[in-house]
Amino acid sequence: MVNMGHDAIEDVAYRPPAGQAGEVEVHTVDDLLGRASPGLFDRPQRMGFHQVMLIEHGAARHMVDFAEHRFAPGTVLWVRPGQVQLWEDPTRLEGTVLLFPGGSWTRTPPGSPPPTLRKGPTGGMRRTPTPRVSPCSAPQCATSPQTVRCRAP
Repeated sequence: MVNMGHDAIEDVAYRPPAGQAGEVEVHTVDDLLGRASPGLFDRPQRMGFHQVMLIEHGAARHMVDFAEHRFAPGTVLWVRPGQVQLWEDPTRLEGTVLLFPGGSWTRTPPGSPPPTLRKGPTGGMRRTPTPRVSPCSAPQCATSPQTVRCRAP
């Protein structure tokens, strides 16, 4: 292999806590930093699972597949399996992070019933049925393919 001077991309597999495979995990950004191997957030990562982040405080940039996203309070970013991300400085952020395995959620036809979550046997939340994905259409929302930033009307 020829080294083109780029950082190696680390494959990050979905590794839920014991007994919670297939469930939606809910963490804070700090929790996520504590679970990661040292230096993981300093280099590009290819995600093997879904990661949805809601930023509540702080600001930073985040790259996903070479597209820059700016984190600010109210930003929601969904990184899908196979996408490559690079964090600017996650220690400057506070927020909620959802992690769930690839293939868990798919698009459903318009008019499908909304998803519901129920507690799993280990206390984690499980989805049922498959959720509907629809873009933010409110005039106060600015959207891109992966980012929704809503402001109070």
